[in-house]
Amino acid sequence: MFHLTFSMQNYIRTIHELSYGNMGIRVSDIAETLDISKASVCVAMRNLEKSGLVDRDENRLVYLTDEGLQQAVLIVDKLNIIKCFLIEKLHINEATAEQDAFEMENVVSHETLCSMCRKLNYASRKYGCKGKCCVHAENCSKENCSKEDCKEG
Repeated sequence: MFHLTFSMQNYIRTIHELSYGNMGIRVSDIAETLDISKASVCVAMRNLEKSGLVDRDENRLVYLTDEGLQQAVLIVDKLNIIKCFLIEKLHINEATAEQDAFEMENVVSHETLCSMCRKLNYASRKYGCKGKCCVHAENCSKENCSKEDCKEG
């Protein structure tokens, strides 16, 4: 998995919000929402397309790929996942959990976020998450893997 820049995350989040996850949207709509030029959006869409996160159809509408949708759900839900984990698993009060989650959201790794998600069974709560972010399962060895931590246990 590659690192998404803040700018890439902003585009993916915007596409997800405007498209409701599955509708194609126009470059001009993205530009208007982010208050940037259409030329800048076109450059970004080419980069996201090369990264396999978006596709464009014959009408030049932009769609999130399955990977793009997965990333969008992670981006949108990251703060909520961290906050829920702090409250439900560590029993931190809501105000502190919200502040801590805000501080942690930009530094927590994808692997840690997905582990929190699995511990919370968060994927089953959200419409877009398909539970495909099992980084631990991809990197586990029999010595450090338990069925609780790894879907492939």
